[in-house]
Amino acid sequence: MFLPWEDMKGILFIIRNPFDATIAEWKRQKGGGHTSQADEEIFKRENWESMARASLKRWADLITNVFEKHTGVNTKGRKIPLHIILYEDMARNATLEMSRVLDFIEKENYFFVDDRSSRLRCLTKALLDTEKFHRKKKPPTFEYFSEELIDEGNKYIEEGLLLLIENDFPLVDIIKYKKKHTASTSLP
Repeated sequence: MFLPWEDMKGILFIIRNPFDATIAEWKRQKGGGHTSQADEEIFKRENWESMARASLKRWADLITNVFEKHTGVNTKGRKIPLHIILYEDMARNATLEMSRVLDFIEKENYFFVDDRSSRLRCLTKALLDTEKFHRKKKPPTFEYFSEELIDEGNKYIEEGLLLLIENDFPLVDIIKYKKKHTASTSLP
């Protein structure tokens, strides 16, 4: 359940590569949930293209919406503090990212965590204990996105990057999310 924007005190915003997020969601929907491996045939279905287009657009709309709240455009002039986390950074080092979240929470005076070091050590241990349960990522055997979708997604990434820079988040480097065209970006 979401709080109404006017009741929010701050935003923790996780941004994921829109192409990867779209693939993950399609696999979850069509390939058996969060724990199974999906067959690549699911990307040859006719619904993939329209779902991917809508997913990429939702990614862009969400970034715009969050920045409207952060800057006060849609909150009657009240700016909502914002902390951005890149999903890939959290996957790579969740303890460091959680430490940064705690920094944000303390800076905004939401609350102070007395036993911060102990909690972060506990998180590190839990992550190490569960590492063996993560699936190995297999590279695709073909490009799932058409050239048109790659262009659309890259345009949304560029627009998102501009919003980040305009709002003093220049170190959030999402330009790396841009997808390059491959020799064959069509389905086999």
